[in-house]
Amino acid sequence: MIVIKNPQIIEVLEERISELKEKAAREVADIHDHLRQTGAETRLRPRIIQNKGYSSFSICWRNFAFFNAKMPRRTRAKTIRKGRGYLVPRSRLLVHCRGCADWEGEYILEKEMGFAKIRKQVDLYSKSILALRQIEKEIEEAQQEKEGRRW
Repeated sequence: MIVIKNPQIIEVLEERISELKEKAAREVADIHDHLRQTGAETRLRPRIIQNKGYSSFSICWRNFAFFNAKMPRRTRAKTIRKGRGYLVPRSRLLVHCRGCADWEGEYILEKEMGFAKIRKQVDLYSKSILALRQIEKEIEEAQQEKEGRRW
């Protein structure tokens, strides 16, 4: 029987999360390029946010509003909240696509479905890592308590 220690399992799970982050980053870059090349009117753009203290990350949609024509690099953006589960509700995304071509809304919804799958995988990996760390902590405490009884 092969026994894999928890640190090895945690390392594998963290590698999987980093692979998913790279995949999501490529997808985000592709979306930005596609919308720029096609001259899309929508100001919705995806963004990856690294969660502090953890190896996990979030993928969110932001609606960019440009306020100052003299300083085009200064922007304001509103983050669109995710609904229950892993998907941003269709209605929330389509509200920000008013006045845009039909294909833009369909394209964004299609990409959001892919992001929902990535969010679910990241969530499951993160929960597994937290559970394994909790198990390690409990085992260490039990061993310390056991050693304390011997003396």
